[in-house]
Amino acid sequence: MPNQTISSWLQELTLAHRREKTFRKEASRIVSLYEGQKREDSPFNILFSNTQTLAPALYNSPPRPVVRPRLKKPDAAASAGARLVTSVLEFLVDDGLGGSPAFDDLMASAVLEALVPGRGITRFKYEAKITSDAQELPEEDGAEPPVSESLEAEEICGEEVPWDRFLHGYAKKWDSVPWVAFLHYMDTEELEEHFPGKTIPLSPTEQEPDRSNEGQSEERADVETAPVYEIWDKGTKTVLFVSPNFPEGFLRPPIDDPFGLTGFFPCPAPLSFFQKISTLTPVPLYHFYETQAKELNEVTTRINRLVRAMKIRGFYDSTVAGMERLMESGDNTLLPAENVAAMIAQGQTLEKSIWFFPIEKLVAVLQQLYLQRNQIKQVIYEITGIADIIRGQSQASETATAQQIKGQYAGLRLNSMKNGVNQFATELLRLKAQIICAKYDPQTILKISAADQLSDQD
Repeated sequence: MPNQTISSWLQELTLAHRREKTFRKEASRIVSLYEGQKREDSPFNILFSNTQTLAPALYNSPPRPVVRPRLKKPDAAASAGARLVTSVLEFLVDDGLGGSPAFDDLMASAVLEALVPGRGITRFKYEAKITSDAQELPEEDGAEPPVSESLEAEEICGEEVPWDRFLHGYAKKWDSVPWVAFLHYMDTEELEEHFPGKTIPLSPTEQEPDRSNEGQSEERADVETAPVYEIWDKGTKTVLFVSPNFPEGFLRPPIDDPFGLTGFFPCPAPLSFFQKISTLTPVPLYHFYETQAKELNEVTTRINRLVRAMKIRGFYDSTVAGMERLMESGDNTLLPAENVAAMIAQGQTLEKSIWFFPIEKLVAVLQQLYLQRNQIKQVIYEITGIADIIRGQSQASETATAQQIKGQYAGLRLNSMKNGVNQFATELLRLKAQIICAKYDPQTILKISAADQLSDQD
């Protein structure tokens, strides 16, 4: 979008919020349900249970980076370069450096947010620490000493982008997205650090755009901040910073293409387990079995009420002395009976002197409710694919062939979701590799890539 003004960008952001208004409200409610903020409305939190079952099935360990030349018979330089980048990626995937999240944490967070609200986003930043040293000159020269700069440290930082702090321009396919924006809430110190000299009014952050109070984060509820949008515009290959609290202009001059990435954006397409045809607006997975989940909660509520109602209650003959003491006594207790001879003469027995409240019908209803609840759970498992995981479980007594068949069958339904996670991890590694080649100092690459194992020619 060349020559976009600040007002046009603010209008674009408003339209993007409006396109996702329904999704954000629904996703916020689902997040609060997953986190157990409404336990009275969800006595059987099937969303939490399903998420904890699907998450490890879709992602359970960091990927192993493999970089290969495109040609089947590459030259020595291409092969050596591929090995260098592979080594650097393996080093960066193993651990989070400089306090940034590890790659494993980034993947786990993206999968969790894709399963619950419906969208998982991860982005990368490049940070370098440069030191400046002034050289000493004789006093009679009268010239200012030259300043030499040296690279002290550099790293690629991964960042977990919350599902509700991300916006993008209108498109039906990710390749056609014209811009993406990351929302930051900055206090006075952060604004002064990033945008010195700009006076940006603050406002309460207790209510985020297009979201209800349901599931609202309390992290900065009592802090006044300013919303700042970091916009990556693919059309002009620039990064812009705007704030609705500062409509006078951009917060800083546009930054030209920082990384030179193939797709320009510092993030891959958001991870989502339901791809719509008409729009990129995600849909939470819970949306497809919410009706069954509500029925499950209703059945569970009835079960709880029946269990509370099933108590030993009844009446007894008041002429039989000591009946109250008998009901209140402990186990293996014998009490002396009175007027036994008179009771026997009248044909009265202990069984005929007590009338318990009939609970047989309640037991029958309770059994049917337990059966109904299991049937509802099975329907939900079929919708989410958890039923395939259950069918794939084997016993030690089964043959190896039977276990292999079950394992293959169990993976059929989950393959699509797993492939989405694998593709997301591959795109993250591809972005990281491009930033390494574009920004890292060659000496840094040599230090962390075990280059001493290469030949002199490589």
